[in-house]
Amino acid sequence: MKTLAQIGYDILEMVTNYRITDDERVPIELIYEKIHDERAKMLEDYVKKHSNIPPDLYCPLKCVNIECRDIECNGIKTGDKEYYAVLENLDLTVNEYAIKFLGTIDRKISFRKMNFKGAMGPGTKNKPSYMILDSVNVILGEHLPTEGMKQIGVIYMCDMSKSCDADQPYPIKRSWVARIQKNVFNSVIAPSRIKRDEKLNTTDDV
Repeated sequence: MKTLAQIGYDILEMVTNYRITDDERVPIELIYEKIHDERAKMLEDYVKKHSNIPPDLYCPLKCVNIECRDIECNGIKTGDKEYYAVLENLDLTVNEYAIKFLGTIDRKISFRKMNFKGAMGPGTKNKPSYMILDSVNVILGEHLPTEGMKQIGVIYMCDMSKSCDADQPYPIKRSWVARIQKNVFNSVIAPSRIKRDEKLNTTDDV
């Protein structure tokens, strides 16, 4: 799997070879941003068509600490506690596909997903569960698989515009790379074409 840097610098090399003048510099950060945008568009189209997400697009399994806190309402403690985990940069734009797996680190036990009413389906009341609260917090049910459990393993969709290390493998289908590079290249060089045409028109007027 290619890294974001490899994909981005391939595009930058194409742009550099096309460039007419040296003053039209394209920052690599701009290319990275456009790659994220193109990936998001292709992912949205894919989900609409297939109702799932390619496994390649999920981040690798992450070990996340289980935390415990008092439940409060308007600053008043209810007397109850809850287990929770913080997932950095969870991408909720993919809705129910945001988390592929949440459970024990060895993947032997998978937690069931709850909705906001706490429903998981028949026969699952005492099984490990979780509920997505927001783009950061995941609430864990009271029935942890083992007493004193400290960590969970999670495979989930990351918001790549916020959490991507350019030198790490970029979660993307291999077949999408060429298309993304082409689209980003065209979007980056479009201003160059406009500037070139304006320069030619100015020269003609003189």
